[in-house]
Amino acid sequence: MAIGSNSANFADMETRIKTTWLGQGGFLFETSNLRLAVDPYLSEDCFERSKNEGFKRLVPAPMGVAELNPDYYCITHDHADHYDAPTVFSAAHKFQSAKFIGAKSAREHYIKVGFNPFKFTGLSAGDRYEDGKVEIFAVPAKHSDPQSIGFVFSISGKNIYVSGDTLYYPALTDEIVEIFPRKIDSMFICINGKLGNMTWQEAVKTVSKLKPQKVFPMHYGLFHANTVDPTGFLEAVRKLGIECSEPSYKPFFI
Repeated sequence: MAIGSNSANFADMETRIKTTWLGQGGFLFETSNLRLAVDPYLSEDCFERSKNEGFKRLVPAPMGVAELNPDYYCITHDHADHYDAPTVFSAAHKFQSAKFIGAKSAREHYIKVGFNPFKFTGLSAGDRYEDGKVEIFAVPAKHSDPQSIGFVFSISGKNIYVSGDTLYYPALTDEIVEIFPRKIDSMFICINGKLGNMTWQEAVKTVSKLKPQKVFPMHYGLFHANTVDPTGFLEAVRKLGIECSEPSYKPFFI
């Protein structure tokens, strides 16, 4: 289990963002007045769909849907470890005021199973959502779901990039900067190098171009069939002079 960059102290929530790794590419970001979940995978749906032991959880979900309690539920694309159908279903029923925001493919899935289309804002790369509490920028991602996106969240003066699932390609960082030219404070990037994602070496290259203040690897450690040792990534990013640590299943601050 990951160690995390620091421990959570609720007095810090006025100036920093409480963060919990939900496993894979999922995170919960909290401030004193909002809760934003991105790609929470809290079920065993990947194993139950595939019956492949390689996609059985290696670690339990750090929380249940009731504890998630999101104001914003963001989804990068329509794959089962990101659009977690049981979690979406429960959250949509439990939290009627939650705003669903994400890839248009995820919105199509949401509508297809009978939910209100007006409760899900679909975004493509270059689109922006803003409501006074949060700005959400959809940025490019290259993945087997052609409508996949990444996100940059601007929350309480902090800018957070979450890559979602994406391959590396030379223009990726230029395209992100064109959409979001401001400084990135914290970056959460896939490193597993399998099933349509960049390798950890390519992730280092992406970090070197975007130059965020802090970096956290993700999309590893949950499934035996789809993981990688993060050590090489951590060491290489630190050599760039950029703060880098594993995220934590226990709350930490960014």
